[in-house]
Amino acid sequence: MKFDLSVQQQQPGPAEASGSGDGTYDVMPEAVRQVLSDVQIQAAEFGQLTGEAATEMMELSQACKAPPITAELSSLYTYVMRWAINIASRRTANAVVAVSQAVNALAQGDDQMSESARSAAAQAAQEHADDAPGAADNPRNTGRGPAQAF
Repeated sequence: MKFDLSVQQQQPGPAEASGSGDGTYDVMPEAVRQVLSDVQIQAAEFGQLTGEAATEMMELSQACKAPPITAELSSLYTYVMRWAINIASRRTANAVVAVSQAVNALAQGDDQMSESARSAAAQAAQEHADDAPGAADNPRNTGRGPAQAF
């Protein structure tokens, strides 16, 4: 499986994708990292808004001056809003970490495959470095039949 991490190509539509399984995936780590950075910035902004919502809920609760309403508003915030906000925040953070790890693994794997290919090519070139000029162009078996073992 080869991961081309340098270019972005037109991706096939859903109908085309099901029929083509060439094992090639285009991944642009810098683009993915930029999206993750944007998500982290938006998550931080969301966290600030959450804090402001808590403050506003507390002020609303105090402005009512009615203990039953204050208790209900407090319960609403504590058991519904804050709970849902915390879950969304944790899921966002987990997703950012998981996607970052996946992109890093793909980039590292592609680097390792490229290094292996360079090493194999260099080794193959070195194997024939001492051959006589034109030796690579000559056929290995010049006889009429199969090559002889002796």
